[in-house]
Amino acid sequence: MKRTMRRQVAAVLAAWLGAPLASCGSADRTITIGFEGRVADRAFECGSNYDGVGRTRSTLTPLDLRFYVHDVRVLTADGEEHPLQLVDDGVWQNGGVAMLDFETGGSCEGGNASTNRALVGTVPGGTGPVTGLRFRLGVPAARNHLDAATAPSPLNLTAMFWGWQAGYKYLRVEGRSTGQPAGFRFHLGATGCSGDARDGTRTCTVPNVPDIALDAFDPARDVVVADLAGLFSTSDIDTDGGGSPG
Repeated sequence: MKRTMRRQVAAVLAAWLGAPLASCGSADRTITIGFEGRVADRAFECGSNYDGVGRTRSTLTPLDLRFYVHDVRVLTADGEEHPLQLVDDGVWQNGGVAMLDFETGGSCEGGNASTNRALVGTVPGGTGPVTGLRFRLGVPAARNHLDAATAPSPLNLTAMFWGWQAGYKYLRVEGRSTGQPAGFRFHLGATGCSGDARDGTRTCTVPNVPDIALDAFDPARDVVVADLAGLFSTSDIDTDGGGSPG
């Protein structure tokens, strides 16, 4: 190496070593996504009566509202989509799956006093402000046929498992209506399933995991509203259509 080049390299190294080290990446940023349970413009509450629900304008008395979500993503102002890495908390979030729970025990059925009304996750620190939200309702196919008796929380709740389908209830809504005072159920999960869950061969032809897209969503001021009046707006909740309950 020529003497001039050695001097240049030495000068560059001296300047670099004497300067503050630049960070290779910013720390992850935590984002909280809030959720609310409602029936039209009123807060969800087990045992309360809500009039004018569904095609028959029935009176709904809800008794349960819980659902799973996964594949959560946020949009930023530059139009980029970024996965929200859900923080495993040992109770409500595990392995990218979370459960939102609005029932409070007491007058609610099949639950307990604990509730969960938020998702907590992280994105890389360099991402810009959040301007939109995307997530899938339900449980991913790879985790839909676990053993609820041994699965980690929140996939260990038998109330959220379809024993006869060997899969999870992605959305569980139960209550009473004017025409069905003894109770009715709305349970959403994968259907058209076959194969043995025990050896990992169970598959479903109808996954029923809708992708929810919310634009102009700012987690600092906005919440996701789970509205039962909207869910049942075109349904007749007063009539039993037959088949398996739910």
